[in-house]
Amino acid sequence: MSLILLNSSSSIKENGIGELISFIEKNDLKWIYILILLIYGLSITISWLLGAKKNRVEIEKLKLENSSLKIDITEKCKITRKLYYEKSENIQMLLRLMIAYMQETDIERSKETREDLKQTLTIEFIPSFIDYLEMYELSFEGNSYKRKDFIENEAIKFLNTMKNFGEAINHPNILTIMNKPSFKFTWASLSPVITFVDKNTKFYKISTKKNFNVTLAELDIVDLKFFGYCRGVKR
Repeated sequence: MSLILLNSSSSIKENGIGELISFIEKNDLKWIYILILLIYGLSITISWLLGAKKNRVEIEKLKLENSSLKIDITEKCKITRKLYYEKSENIQMLLRLMIAYMQETDIERSKETREDLKQTLTIEFIPSFIDYLEMYELSFEGNSYKRKDFIENEAIKFLNTMKNFGEAINHPNILTIMNKPSFKFTWASLSPVITFVDKNTKFYKISTKKNFNVTLAELDIVDLKFFGYCRGVKR
């Protein structure tokens, strides 16, 4: 039934168009063709203008959203940077406190402070830097120069700080007096930093790569190969 109605509707439409064309030709009203074309062209122009306006609105909306997102990421980057520096100060304070207790021969309190230092280092300081790194990476996505700057001024310095703290709390005299095993860094805890440096260091930056590998070896989490130009993960 629906097919019959569809066919009859199509037939009526064709007959109507045919009668209109015959009427125009019979009465020499060819100007109507021009009018129809003008109306058709006008409708297309209006549709295009409305579509273009809608696209412009959508583009401006996306720009505004991207701008707001960029501001949000930048602010978060500043917050994580500040938090990282605060944790760094806490670590330095604990280290000074541990040394002071050692000088006063207060072994028990120096032991407690060393444990606090290890925990703060592991569960606060390292994660705070990783948060800062991740926000910085989002803030300067696609900007290789800024990432290179971060590697040189933040990431490498962070790893050197780790090395210095490790040397301080693992000093042979301290371990002997406290009768404690040495504290060890792990690849897993520093892997986001290592991945960031590897990914954003160009292949021709040979000296940077070598110095980076040497620092990781000094943290005792990699083995050096080919005079430091390559490395292997310690198991």
